Amino acid sequence: MNLNDVRGKLDVLAANQKQLEWLRSLPQADFVADVRNLDSTLHRLQTSIQALLDLAAYVVGSLKLGTPQHNADIIFALRDAALLDSKAADNYVTVVAFRNRVVHLYNRIDPGIVYEILLKHLADLESFRKTLVEVILRHPDAPIGKEPS
Repeated sequence: MNLNDVRGKLDVLAANQKQLEWLRSLPQADFVADVRNLDSTLHRLQTSIQALLDLAAYVVGSLKLGTPQHNADIIFALRDAALLDSKAADNYVTVVAFRNRVVHLYNRIDPGIVYEILLKHLADLESFRKTLVEVILRHPDAPIGKEPS
């Protein structure tokens, strides 16, 4: 991943955030009345979480923090390097678990829980994004991801 890829992931996150905020503004009855709202929310959450994981993996690789075997290991590597506090890391591991549920257990998604995530946990995504951007900006000379000459 290079800096253009990082910008691309951040663009996805910004577009998704805008749409998720709109979906979040819907009353719950309206949200669940139209399956397109659930579908859009799941897609936007899944792609946001994946973009965050991609950025986090970029940070882990750039800073040579090990080779994670699983998505949660990316979060643990950041925590172990003191780039995330334990509580934030636990929240982000929960976010990753939700993404895995959407991808692998898609037939067992409760619209009420998805709506609750919209109301209570969008801030977790934004917090993770801010943390990753801060780390990337603090380490501009990391060996991976330099723009081609």
